[in-house]
Amino acid sequence: MLIRRLIFLFSFLVFWTAVLAGVLVVGLSTTRGLEWLRQGVEWTGNKYLNGNVSIGRLEGNLWRSMRVYDLSMTLPDSLGGYEVVGAREGELVLDPFGLLGSDPVVSCVTVDGLRVFYNQGVGPRSWDSMGVLFGMDHESSGAPGPPRKIMIPDLQVRRGQFRYLDTRDPNNVIEIDARDISLGSRLKNTEHIGGTIESGAVAFLINGLQDSVSHAHTEFKRKGDRLLFSNMTFKAASGPELTFEVNGELSSIQRRTISLDINGDGDVGAIARLIGIEGSLQGPFHVTGTMENSLEKPAISASLESPGMHTGIGYISSASLGLTFEDGVLNFEHYQ
Repeated sequence: MLIRRLIFLFSFLVFWTAVLAGVLVVGLSTTRGLEWLRQGVEWTGNKYLNGNVSIGRLEGNLWRSMRVYDLSMTLPDSLGGYEVVGAREGELVLDPFGLLGSDPVVSCVTVDGLRVFYNQGVGPRSWDSMGVLFGMDHESSGAPGPPRKIMIPDLQVRRGQFRYLDTRDPNNVIEIDARDISLGSRLKNTEHIGGTIESGAVAFLINGLQDSVSHAHTEFKRKGDRLLFSNMTFKAASGPELTFEVNGELSSIQRRTISLDINGDGDVGAIARLIGIEGSLQGPFHVTGTMENSLEKPAISASLESPGMHTGIGYISSASLGLTFEDGVLNFEHYQ
C-alpha cells in the first residue's frame, strides 16, 4: 500500500510539474511574456556582468527558436561606457530535450550585424574589455580549476565586425569586417576545443596595412594554453592573384607566442604590392616561410622563387629572393 501511494504521489508530481512547465513556456511566448523575459535577461546581465545589457525586443518561443533584436553589452560609465559586444539581430534555435541528454539546449546561433570591440588596457588591472565585462579580471591568478564540460552550438554570422585597440599603444589597431562566417565546433571541455571556421569575405586593417581576402578557412584546436592551426587558407580579393596556406600554433595564448609555417602561390606582383614596391612585375611565384616570436613582434623569414617574370627592365627567366622582417625592419638576404 505504501509503495503504491509513493508511486501515485511521484506520478502526480511529475504530471503537474510538466503541466506547469508547459504553462510557463506558453506564457513566456506571449507578447507580455516575451517582454517579461526580455526584462529578466537584462536584469540578470546587469546584475552578474560588470556592465550593462540592453535588448530591443524578443520574438519567438522557448520550444523552437527565439529571435533577439538590437543586443548591446557595454562597460559601466566609470570604464568608458562603450559597447564591447553587440548584434543587430540574432536567432537561437532551441532544443529543450537537450536538458535530458548531452546535447546543447541552444543547437544553433545565427547572428547578423555582430560587433566586437576588444580593447587592451582597461581598468585598474589593465585587462582587456571582454575580460572586464565578464568579470574575469577579478578571478584569482592561482592555479586554475579542473576543465569544465561546456556545450557549444553551431554558429553562423552573416556580417560581423571585430575591432582591436591597445590603449597603451595607439598605433596597435586591428579592424576586421567579415561576412558569411560559419563555425563548426567539437569539444571535450573548456581546455580542449576544436573546430572549423569559414568566411566568405574578410576586409582588414592591421597597424596601417589595409587589404581584403575573398575566402578564408581554418581548422583549429585548443589544448590548454596552446592553439593549433591547420589548413589555414585565404585568397586575395583584389589585385594580382595570391593564395596562402598556413600551419602552426599559438604556443601560448596568454603570452601570444607563435610558430607558423607559410606556403603561398600567385603572381609576383602581389608580393611587390604587399611590401610596398608596386610596379610592372608579372609572373608566377611560390613562397615558403616561417613566422616566429610573438604577435606583437613577429620575426618573419621567407624565400620566394619565380620561374620567370616580366619587369620594367625586361624579362627575367628565373629569380629567387630571400628576405626577413624583424623589429619593424625589412631585410633582403639574397637576390638571384
